[in-house]
Order: sequence, then structure tokens, then C-alpha cells
Amino acid sequence: MKFLPNNTLKTDFLDGERIYWAEEDMWFGDYLFPAYAITDGFSIPKLVQWVFSKNPRYIHAAIPHDLFYKKGQYDEVSRKEADLILVKTMKLYMDEFALEILNGLDGKSFWRRCVIEGKYRARLIKDAANRSAVYSAVRVGGWKSWKKDPLKYWLEGVTV
Repeated sequence: MKFLPNNTLKTDFLDGERIYWAEEDMWFGDYLFPAYAITDGFSIPKLVQWVFSKNPRYIHAAIPHDLFYKKGQYDEVSRKEADLILVKTMKLYMDEFALEILNGLDGKSFWRRCVIEGKYRARLIKDAANRSAVYSAVRVGGWKSWKKDPLKYWLEGVTV
């Protein structure tokens, strides 16, 4: 079982918010995110959306976090564990992305490799800061949505 699924996500808007779903089940280790279940990627309050955007690299990382926050889903996972899993999953997706970049360096000139590796290191620092900020944000504001809503499903433009 692969821990980092990369299913193609479908997207639409519901009540002014972008939502995502996959047409196939997604397994994150032992945790199932069922086909057609809706996620909003990241629940970022409008007040701070100018600081944090919904980075496409991290939409998949937010899926298990959304799942853990839903009422009746994996109740054995605490809110703190769910928040830590979000940050760890973000790092795993970034590491996978970084490997793609570094594997593409073969055959490049020495100077070209130095430039690409420098950009990569800067991205790693920025990524670590983003993960820290996201973790702080979900620890401070996540209580508002913890286990409040059930998981919803997307069926031909209607949520059920």
C-alpha cells in the first residue's frame, strides 16, 4: 500500500469555496479516503488567505487531515495527531517533489546543477517555514471544525 497517493483530483466550487474529490479510493497508509468524498484542501480563513495560498503540491497532504477532522471518521486519531500527520505528510510530498528535481540533474553542467541545487535549498527553507506556520495555524484555529461535520460526497454536482 503506497502512503502518498497521487490520484487525479476533480475540482469545482461549492458555496464559493473550491472543493476537490477523487473518483477512486485513496489510501494514506492505513487510512481510506473514499472515492467522491469532498475535501477543501486547506481550510484557510479568508482573513489570512493572502498569506497562505492553497499550494497545489499540498492539496493531497491536506486530504487525510480533512478526513480525521470529520465526525465519525477515525475517532481514535486525536486532533494533535491529525495536525502532526498533516505536517509530516506535507514534508513527504515535498520530499517526493524534490527527488523529481534532483533526479533531473543528470547530464546538466556543473554550473547549471549549482543553480538548480541553490534554488532547491531555498525552497526547502521556505517549505519548512510554511509547514511550521500551517501547524501553528491548525493548532490555534482547528478546534472550530474538529469533529463538527460529517464527511460529504460529490455526486453529479450535488453533495450528499
